[in-house]
Amino acid sequence: MPQIAGFSIAGRSTTCYEVGGDYLDAILLPDGSHLLVVADVAGKGLASAIVATSIRSALRSVTTHPLSLAEMATRVGQQHWQEGAEARRCYMTALLMRLERETGQIEVVNAGHNPAALVLPDGSARLIEASGTPLGMLPGMTYSQGFYHGGHQQVRGLA
Repeated sequence: MPQIAGFSIAGRSTTCYEVGGDYLDAILLPDGSHLLVVADVAGKGLASAIVATSIRSALRSVTTHPLSLAEMATRVGQQHWQEGAEARRCYMTALLMRLERETGQIEVVNAGHNPAALVLPDGSARLIEASGTPLGMLPGMTYSQGFYHGGHQQVRGLA
């Protein structure tokens, strides 16, 4: 996980089998912000792991363009849908979060993933509700993003 001043970031994934469809990633974007991804492919085992790898590649590809998180989710979801019926059985829930270190702004898109919480320095939590359909589940889906401002307050974590 990246070391970002003002933020404490950690992650852990434990699979049900030897491999699985859990996906945890941190990507430095061209504008200097950081994209954090917490995601899970439907199903278990090797098939889910392969789909997670495919979606990881697609997501990393779209991060080279100046897009909002909502547009990134839309493009990746549509690309996965177009891969065909077999791929559609392995849709992915995802929480995408962009951290703007300079401003303390946190941009979030939740594509059908479990609700998450931002843990603030005082120990309180701000709930991030699910706001969209899992990636690749339906054609033509669009997503919306939420914005959270910590100013220069430290955000302790994402639970």
